[in-house]
Amino acid sequence: MHQMKRITIIAIIFLLSRAALCQSTTFSKVFGNDSSLGYGGVSITSYNDSIYFSMFDQDLSVSYQATTFIKTDPNGNLSISSRLFKPDFYFDGGLLRMTKNENLISGGGSGSLVVQADMGTFYKFNKYTLDTFFLNYYSHGNISVFYGFCELSDGNLLFCGEAGDNSIQGRAAAWMVKTDTMGNEIWQKTMASDDYNGAYTPYTFNGGFYQPWGTAHRNTASGNPADSAIFVDKYDNNGNLIWRDTFGTIGYDNAQGPFTGIKEGGGVITLNILDMTGSQSGPTVIYKFDTNGAIVWQKYFQRSPMGLLMNSMTETESGDIVICGEGYGKIRNTDTIFHDGGCILKLDKNGNTIFYQVYDYDSTWQDILNDITETADGGYACVGDAYEHIGNTNYERAWLLKVDSNGCLNGDCPTLYTGIKPIADLINFFVFPNPATSQFTVALAGPNDIYGYSDLHFTLFDLTGRLVMDQPLKEQTTVLHRNDLTSGMYLWQIADDNKTLSNGKLVLR
Repeated sequence: MHQMKRITIIAIIFLLSRAALCQSTTFSKVFGNDSSLGYGGVSITSYNDSIYFSMFDQDLSVSYQATTFIKTDPNGNLSISSRLFKPDFYFDGGLLRMTKNENLISGGGSGSLVVQADMGTFYKFNKYTLDTFFLNYYSHGNISVFYGFCELSDGNLLFCGEAGDNSIQGRAAAWMVKTDTMGNEIWQKTMASDDYNGAYTPYTFNGGFYQPWGTAHRNTASGNPADSAIFVDKYDNNGNLIWRDTFGTIGYDNAQGPFTGIKEGGGVITLNILDMTGSQSGPTVIYKFDTNGAIVWQKYFQRSPMGLLMNSMTETESGDIVICGEGYGKIRNTDTIFHDGGCILKLDKNGNTIFYQVYDYDSTWQDILNDITETADGGYACVGDAYEHIGNTNYERAWLLKVDSNGCLNGDCPTLYTGIKPIADLINFFVFPNPATSQFTVALAGPNDIYGYSDLHFTLFDLTGRLVMDQPLKEQTTVLHRNDLTSGMYLWQIADDNKTLSNGKLVLR
């Protein structure tokens, strides 16, 4: 008996010591100096206990824009830095990731301030010294830039972004380039549906990849986006299209947020919904879809009174979804006004909120988080921008934030949610995606839940006024199939007791 107690005590001590060793380090630090007006954190990744991030560096007093790559220890202290710089040249820091073979690579953009030409760029680094192994350039027209990349299952690399002609304002195509591991081009591909198109954040699966991209039509009078759509394509490794689906809502412009694939197959995509003036007044919408592009769930998070704009997303080892971006609200208990801060939202695999928190770096203006990665100790490291407004000058620093798995920063922890708990009450009805293919969703996102209505119905009419669908709404979200409806434009209406509550247009492809 005494021997059993002794073993139990030793086991408890071991587990407690192990928990102490695994406890996440947290910190909030800025990088940059007062000699440059612009420093912004762009992208972040981790390897063992090291953190790597890229930083945009701009000095308005001279003609250059550089990218600096930084390696830190687990406490966020600078270990090594490496700078890409040429006079009268600019480098835009791109996505920074570690490959399966532990090569540190980055894709971005660069160009000449003299001739105003842009090129997609590919960097490969020594992860220990940050020495550049090679730097390759790619172009398609005279505006070419990469916004993301992934390592394909065949061992090659895929870069994506936009390519266009700067002689035609607002005209660009979504652009993909496949290379081998040494940066040698294998093929290029472009996609376009309207005036402006761009591709972001591809994600690989065994045999192919998912590629989200957006399209927008410019209003000729204002120059603002007049309408838009978000596509998700599924390709094989040779760039052959398997399927294409669209995501979005009617009556709003859809600014594509971050995307990630998920281990069980399919992916999660975030849309920052804008109104027709381009202001960020709509809700953030998060969709999870399966390997065939069918929506598994969708969640809404309203911008007001707590603002929300998402920039980066990752799936954790446990299958949770963690997203970072920009929040708007009263960040500290002592705040008397609302202002911008970096935010982190964590959801479980079913879309239920685990925590939501807004952070800042004691800024006098605003802070933003641009990219996020899970670290070896189970926490989350983010990089972004910390702004200060001093006199008539705006100063910007690269901001490195590290929190634990519960969003705690130096002992200050957010409220943890259990079950389905949205961040804020939502407004309006939504019908999405639009355009739709095989199915679409009708969702109630308002201060009243579905039980506040007595006879809620969704009806669909063709352009001759003929009723083609009449569906009672019994749940907060209802998935409807097009069945034998032909392609074209339809008019929808949502009414309760014959009183019209909302209406709009729906396009079936």
